[in-house]
Amino acid sequence: MHYIQHLAIATIFCAAAQHAGAQKVTQGPLEKEKVYRIQSKPNENLFITETTDHFLEVGEKDNARKQFWTFTPVEGQKDVYIVQNVASKRYLGSILNGKPGETRMATFERPMSFFVAPNAKAGGAWSLSSTDVPNYNDRDKKPFGLNLKGGTRMVVAFLAGYSNVNSYWWPVATTDTYEVRPFLTGKDHLYNLVDETGRWLQVNSDGAFSWTTPDAAEGETARRTERILWLGKCHATASEFGRRNAL
Repeated sequence: MHYIQHLAIATIFCAAAQHAGAQKVTQGPLEKEKVYRIQSKPNENLFITETTDHFLEVGEKDNARKQFWTFTPVEGQKDVYIVQNVASKRYLGSILNGKPGETRMATFERPMSFFVAPNAKAGGAWSLSSTDVPNYNDRDKKPFGLNLKGGTRMVVAFLAGYSNVNSYWWPVATTDTYEVRPFLTGKDHLYNLVDETGRWLQVNSDGAFSWTTPDAAEGETARRTERILWLGKCHATASEFGRRNAL
């Protein structure tokens, strides 16, 4: 009798997930080679996060959420950057879309340049305004910037004068320790591990591992729809083996 053995994956460990000390940045310019979290000035436990539907909100520090950003300087423009989420590869876009103070900000597939700079009148904290905003680089004229809407976790557009504390942030230099966790919670689930070429990992009847294609996958393996991408820099370990299905 031939058996297929499925793995109930519990955890994924990435070699890159070694935590380095985070450092709040107090002066520019920001470095394109570095990765940053964007920390709320009034609540330093909260960081700008891209949600699964690409909106911006704040959340506590969590390596399983999209909280890591790069700032690529725009040549010839002081304090102007392209701001990209490391995990989704999407960009901060114009903050002039929608109703100020109400419309949730989002990321986009096309980049938009942002003025990102500290303001001495705001205690050295930083504002972020897309460069299509009138007076984007003159905080004395209260241009619109990214803002943590009071009483919520929504990131919206609002005035970024020095007294508008919720419109100020701290770039925190860190390490990209994002951990992909596409797992369903509450009970055990079966997953397929898929490598970068589209092959599926299979456990043979003798307990050995082998790679196969979806069309050639045996038994229940061929009917699973949940998948985990098997990355070269990560490895998966099973806390338990799933049920055996006799063929």
